[in-house]
Amino acid sequence: MSPARLWGMQNFKKLRAWQLAADLAIDAYSLSRKLPRDERFDLIKQIRRSASSMPANVAEGRLRATDADFVRFLDHALGSSAELESHLYLAERLGYLLPTDTASIQPQIEILRRTISALIRSIHNAPSTHRPLQPAEGPSAHGPQLRESRAPSTARAQPLSRNRERSAIKAEG
Repeated sequence: MSPARLWGMQNFKKLRAWQLAADLAIDAYSLSRKLPRDERFDLIKQIRRSASSMPANVAEGRLRATDADFVRFLDHALGSSAELESHLYLAERLGYLLPTDTASIQPQIEILRRTISALIRSIHNAPSTHRPLQPAEGPSAHGPQLRESRAPSTARAQPLSRNRERSAIKAEG
């Protein structure tokens, strides 16, 4: 595996979007324990699947080679937040959860959505390089050194450089 990808694996946990999504998933799992056992293969499973999908998509997208791929996975995480909200609404309407239960998690969902949306905007607004960035010869103590390749410019999405990554992390916090 390339040094750039190894460095990225260590850093997805530093993304505020991932941290918020992981916290939300844990809280959604706790709420799902209040549902009756006969829902364990239906609504409980759907709540847990959509909840765990949010941090997983942020993490997986972070490891992708291009900004476009990262944004696509962030979009999936946003979709999973809507799916979770819908499942919790159904659980409340069915009488399995109290309105106070779902109200307690709603602000977390909104904060996560705003954070992911801000991250997507920062990726779209970051100055793009016209040439792909590639790892230099070996990683440094601070992660991989990136250099511009001599390859001609292409129309495809560009990899997330360290500077763009830092600006994305700052945009969230």
